[in-house]
Amino acid sequence: MKYIGIVFSFFLFSGGGCSYVVTRDEVTDLKSRVGRMSEMVKQRRLEEKQLGEAVGKARRELVRIMEARDRYQTSQADFIRKVRSDLALLRTRLASLERTLAGLKGTVDGGLKREADETAAVLKARARELVDLENSLSALVAFSMKHKPEGLLRIIKALADAKEWTLLHGYLGTFALKHKGHALLAEAISYAVGKLAAGQELAKVIIYSGLYLRQFPTGSHHGEMLVQMAEVYHKLLNCTKALQYYNDFLRSHASDPKVSAVRLVVKTITSQRHSRQYCAK
Repeated sequence: MKYIGIVFSFFLFSGGGCSYVVTRDEVTDLKSRVGRMSEMVKQRRLEEKQLGEAVGKARRELVRIMEARDRYQTSQADFIRKVRSDLALLRTRLASLERTLAGLKGTVDGGLKREADETAAVLKARARELVDLENSLSALVAFSMKHKPEGLLRIIKALADAKEWTLLHGYLGTFALKHKGHALLAEAISYAVGKLAAGQELAKVIIYSGLYLRQFPTGSHHGEMLVQMAEVYHKLLNCTKALQYYNDFLRSHASDPKVSAVRLVVKTITSQRHSRQYCAK
């Protein structure tokens, strides 16, 4: 028989009828459609699960960023409160001096009057510094939230050239937090260290050279940072530390053009080890 199926017959009042036959091909097609729909439902559920996981991850990252921002803003707010407290003490001192001048009337000597004038000048200068500091902090927060590494590098170089060490410290800290390990961060630190060394800011040279050596142990300025650290410790009369960094440089950068000069320095320091001129602490 050509057709295999189930025949449903419905007889009308007139005695006539109709029948519906489901063929094998139609059954196969129906099963195929049901299978495809099942696969589509599974795929949709998988996509929804993946989307939910991605949304959850994004939310956690947003919370982490917001917490970091809140901690940073809190630390800056504490610093501003301390500056304002110092400013309040200066105002109190000025008010006390003014009351003393008023009580003495015309008998105050020139020295006390000069002290009051100098205190007033200091107070005005501190007030201006506070305003500048608040503006700088606000600009720093806004800047750090929207600028890319290229912009931070330009600002850091400009601050280093201008010897604005306080602002330089803030921008370098922001750069290191937001873009840890970035190649432009290495360039920014190297440039800043060179300017700090030229300005005899020895403590800051140690801080930022150490930061570079920790974050970029194979960076292109690694040898330069080792030499900077060694030279600073040599100037600070700590030849033990100086020799440590000089020897690290000689071991890891044997083909560097500075090797000959560094070897001469090491030889000089070592030859003085048993004399009073030896500077190691």
